[in-house]
Amino acid sequence: GFVFDDSNVKQELAQITNIVQEYSSIFTGAVSNPAKLLEERNEQLKAAGLEKVAAELQAQIDAWKAANQK
Repeated sequence: GFVFDDSNVKQELAQITNIVQEYSSIFTGAVSNPAKLLEERNEQLKAAGLEKVAAELQAQIDAWKAANQK
């Protein structure tokens, strides 16, 4: 099966993980304005390289599929 090689995006993944942990309180119901925090979190995720990680993941999936088609 497919296994993601994160070597090209290790720094981005570390930053993304930190951001997700920082904003985990959004989903507890204890935040008065979750929409504002979600917007802020999403901006930080984008700045941290979320789109780069997604592109790397998709490229690897595409390559894996091409190599494993039967």
